[in-house]
Amino acid sequence: MTVFSLLHAFLLFFNVIVLVRIMMPARYVLLNPYAATLDNLLARLLTAIRPAFQMPAKPLCGLLLALSLCADAVMLSRMNINAMAASSFILYALPVGTFKQWLFIAVLTFFRHLLTIFAATLVFQLWHRSKTLPGYSGDLLRLATYPLARFPLAAQWALLIVGNLLLAALVMVNAESVSYPFEALKSTPGMLGELASRSQLSALVPGARLAVTTGLFILDVFSELHGFTTTLILFAILCLITRNQSLSYFIKDLWRLFRGPLPEFRVGMLYLTPVLILLVLAVVGSMLPAIFLTLVESIAKVGGWYVV
Repeated sequence: MTVFSLLHAFLLFFNVIVLVRIMMPARYVLLNPYAATLDNLLARLLTAIRPAFQMPAKPLCGLLLALSLCADAVMLSRMNINAMAASSFILYALPVGTFKQWLFIAVLTFFRHLLTIFAATLVFQLWHRSKTLPGYSGDLLRLATYPLARFPLAAQWALLIVGNLLLAALVMVNAESVSYPFEALKSTPGMLGELASRSQLSALVPGARLAVTTGLFILDVFSELHGFTTTLILFAILCLITRNQSLSYFIKDLWRLFRGPLPEFRVGMLYLTPVLILLVLAVVGSMLPAIFLTLVESIAKVGGWYVV
């Protein structure tokens, strides 16, 4: 299972690289060393397989993307991942059984991955209060969201909402079943059970549930960033052990992106800013979806958006 999970993560990463090359102008020169390295590896792969297909670079990248999505469909079928969660509040189970159905899930998963990267870019822009993100890692995010990053900021947020609205609609229309894990906690003693007993997500009309799913899909970016921060801390520890200078520079560049206006927090020789970032993301990632749901349910009560 772990091997398949790693392959799935690699294919998502590879798909983003290929898609960026498709979207970029043919003669675009990448000055970012990280992006240039990845593009050089992709160019070598294209050179190796071009004699077999006799295709120009961009159509060949399109073929690679299609083959990678097919391979990802196989990975998802092996891991038996056919559900798409909106935070921990709604779980949509998509129908499976044929390769076409698994391929549809793979495409949706990749689409959501792209939207998460786009949302992370916009969140970092708010965090830094600037459209220009610092360091090579910030520039890498801008490249990953090309050409959307070239639009005005308001238009980017509108595109993010529309993209997640489309994703939510596709998931809801094609879902085989839907469950509400949070509402299942109604019998849990204490405050958690009391909050769950007040939840009426399952009674919302489809239009309101679509809005809720869209909002939760967007807010999931904080959970993704929390998981990425945890991985980054593990890599930082590995970097200290191996004393890898190249990896150390890359990690410091990423911490500058994550830290934003926060000051460096040290206790003696210990650099505790990553732990502080992890705690901030954990709090924000749990509070914002709850606040959003409370607000939506309050509006739903006033508007009568419940199935009677």
